[in-house]
Amino acid sequence: MVISHDCRLDKEFNKLVRRLHQKEQLPLHEAAAIAERDPSLDRFVSVCPVLSLATFPDQAADVAAGNVIDLFHLPADEGREWAESVVDLAYRVTVDRLFIEHRRLVLSEEARMRLRFAVARAETFRSSDIGFQLEQVMNKRIRDVRQDPSNAIGVEIEMWDGTVVQLVQQPAEPPTGGPQRSRAPSAAREQ
Repeated sequence: MVISHDCRLDKEFNKLVRRLHQKEQLPLHEAAAIAERDPSLDRFVSVCPVLSLATFPDQAADVAAGNVIDLFHLPADEGREWAESVVDLAYRVTVDRLFIEHRRLVLSEEARMRLRFAVARAETFRSSDIGFQLEQVMNKRIRDVRQDPSNAIGVEIEMWDGTVVQLVQQPAEPPTGGPQRSRAPSAAREQ
């Protein structure tokens, strides 16, 4: 599964389109076509393996409930012949996006938000000294850490002086007005 955040995808592509459109005064569709032909843009994405839920028989219920750090549950989808699966967030690699031939499954907006939270949670718990680093940066002692009740993927850190710091803000969907690629550059497909 591709786990690169939406804001990282097509960043170089969009930068080139913007430069060609604004500085070179090319029409937007022409700038996008030029950028589409450049296979060197946005080549690398982070991916994690998708495994059968049966790989974790003793943790299946906890995985499905989202209670296991480093594992993200993917429910079955009968219409697409997709079996109940798990994304192993602990095993992350970088691959060239040109090797991705087709999409088997696209997550809903809600599922993408849950994936972002699972990735953030996995990253947070990998570092045992993150609390000490936060205290040093804030120059205050941490009293409590909890999920933000108003934001499903937010984390609140309460300091001893009563101030509350919100660590994760609600992510926004990428803008739909500009050009975005949904497949490998055409030059790569022709090779």
